[in-house]
Amino acid sequence: MARVLLEPLTTPSSPTFARTFLLTAALCTIILPFATWAVRNDYNNPDVFWIQSLYQRKEIAARRAPPDQPRLFIVGGSGALFGVDAELMEKKLHCPVINFATHAGLGMEYLLDRARRALRPGDRVLLCPEYGLWIQPDTARDELAVSYISTYDKSFYAHMGLGRAAAALYSVPLADYAASFNGLWTRLRNHHHHFRATSNYNVAMMSPNGDLRAYFTPRRTMFSADLTYPFITDTQSPPASALRRFADWARDRHIQLLFSWPNTRLPNPPTPIDPPPIMTDFLRDCGFIILDTPADNAYPKPWFLDSDHHTNAACRRLRTEALIRRLRPHLGLPPAPDQPSAFFFIADPNHRLTPGNLFDDDPAVRVKYLTPTPLPHPDAITPSTAAEICRSGTPVYFDDPAAAQLLSSTGLTSTEIAGGTTSLAALFRAYPRHVFLLVRPAAGKTPPLTDPSIPAALVAALQSPRPCAALIGTGPYAAEKILLGDRRASLHGELADLLHRPALLPTEIQFSTSPSATHALVDNYELHPTNSPGLTVAVLEPEQGIIADYATFTDSPQIPAWHLYQALPPPPR
Repeated sequence: MARVLLEPLTTPSSPTFARTFLLTAALCTIILPFATWAVRNDYNNPDVFWIQSLYQRKEIAARRAPPDQPRLFIVGGSGALFGVDAELMEKKLHCPVINFATHAGLGMEYLLDRARRALRPGDRVLLCPEYGLWIQPDTARDELAVSYISTYDKSFYAHMGLGRAAAALYSVPLADYAASFNGLWTRLRNHHHHFRATSNYNVAMMSPNGDLRAYFTPRRTMFSADLTYPFITDTQSPPASALRRFADWARDRHIQLLFSWPNTRLPNPPTPIDPPPIMTDFLRDCGFIILDTPADNAYPKPWFLDSDHHTNAACRRLRTEALIRRLRPHLGLPPAPDQPSAFFFIADPNHRLTPGNLFDDDPAVRVKYLTPTPLPHPDAITPSTAAEICRSGTPVYFDDPAAAQLLSSTGLTSTEIAGGTTSLAALFRAYPRHVFLLVRPAAGKTPPLTDPSIPAALVAALQSPRPCAALIGTGPYAAEKILLGDRRASLHGELADLLHRPALLPTEIQFSTSPSATHALVDNYELHPTNSPGLTVAVLEPEQGIIADYATFTDSPQIPAWHLYQALPPPPR
């Protein structure tokens, strides 16, 4: 029997296997942060997209400012977004002002870094950070900040430094990778935009200067049960260190640094709010001019919307007027006179700026909040006190029905001293590079349409008794999309898609017609209530994605746009 010689079996030695395993693990360790940087995102998070939408519009506002003038940037979280009016400041301080505030959840370091990219040498910065920003952790460990950075601003990892960036990229939970791939898929299908369908405020309501115009009665509030004011106690903390680095950078570029304490809810019962000397000394050492005190910017709870820092529009006016007076000497303007030349009273929490209530040519006009009952704030005034001021001979002005009602209860009468009107034709002439969204219910009232400024297609559509919704572009955005019908018709999409202009900001438009209801929404903001009998017109500024103007017409060619009234004391007996 022949013998068969078999070769001995060989297996990889343990050292070779170990080397292969370790090399594979090392390569994965090296590749992991780069792969995480490339794919990590939170596109399906509405808060993240909300912040991106804010920055998109604010950066356009910053670029549009004249290049030969120093700009004033307001930097902070949503407290400054709601509580400081850059548009009013620009008109009264006569310099470009941009509200660059967004969300305190991004942290001090990121808010300052993002502002730094938009600033030019010689600009000015007004820092208004919420108190909570002083005690936030490192940006690399803040959930919202990391979500936003990894989705829309991956370049910020380079600003973190190698160690902090690595810590952020290595600490991503495994579940986030699945969510990231889902986010990439929805983005590829262009379904990742969320316009805060459950919120009362949105980017369409921003001003050209970056202010958020939020006019609503909150359905829910997020007030703190125990209101506290955290101040700096450690000048080496991450927020303090970020501020010191920013101040050094700004000083080298001759950027003026100004500081205002945040607008916040007044404690109940009112108590002193005094920052420790270590904090005020730190701010001054960084080069900041401190404009006010924490108590100056604490307001009664009824003047807030849905959180301790979100003021209503009337309170925003008071806060901004005080800031304007304090800023004047630091911007090369003479101080405002100590004695008021007149008073302007506001009673409507949804106060709106008009050409008649700016008083930009008289810095001595004082603005007060007219309230039925006394409130613990020097800018709150009751009708009886207002009547005493009026009877003393000091002019008293107002422009909202709520103020008229409160003043009339004290025996005061009034007379209209100024006003303005608008018409559909005037709107088309005033906005030659815009998009008009028009909605009218079935058999709704329509003003005369004989002016040649009104597009012919729109005239023909509005002459029909059927419900009508139309999207009309002017100038470079010329386009016509008109819905008519006795059955329901609708159009829904982003403004860029509807006008075939992909460079536009993604402003979401919805408008529809039916026999029973006709409505239109911009970023989920309802423009045309179902009970409105007339023609509602919204003028959209397409590059910034905001509502530039708004009016509702009935059967008159012109409608009042604004009024200004002066209170008159009763004649002597």
